[in-house]
Amino acid sequence: MDGRNFGIFRRIRSKITGKKTRRVDITRAENGITIVSLAGRLDLEGARDLESTYTLETTTRRALIVVNLAAVRFLASIGIRTLLVSARAQGQCGGKLVLAGADPLVRTVIETAGVDQLIPTFATVGLAEAALLNG
Repeated sequence: MDGRNFGIFRRIRSKITGKKTRRVDITRAENGITIVSLAGRLDLEGARDLESTYTLETTTRRALIVVNLAAVRFLASIGIRTLLVSARAQGQCGGKLVLAGADPLVRTVIETAGVDQLIPTFATVGLAEAALLNG
């Protein structure tokens, strides 16, 4: 993945343990695609912690976005809602959001919930980028 990292990087510390538990890493590639890499658990607490950075990046402007789920270890219904809201926002403003790199457990959740019928889902970030560039 060729690209520049614009320094939008946020690690969220657990209020109890002080450990780094979740993160959002945003990279704008030279091909114009924005890669939003998520990590940790997208449960109630995780989705809430990620929401401001993630939502700002994925809903406020038209863009081609790959959400890299490779480092997401758990996906709950609130996390699914977060993904669907941003995909809908991109669709409404003429952009597109796709998912990529989910591990087998997270991919099973995506498929069981039918999210892959609403948001295109790819095995790798590279395949997702190619699909966005090819229309």
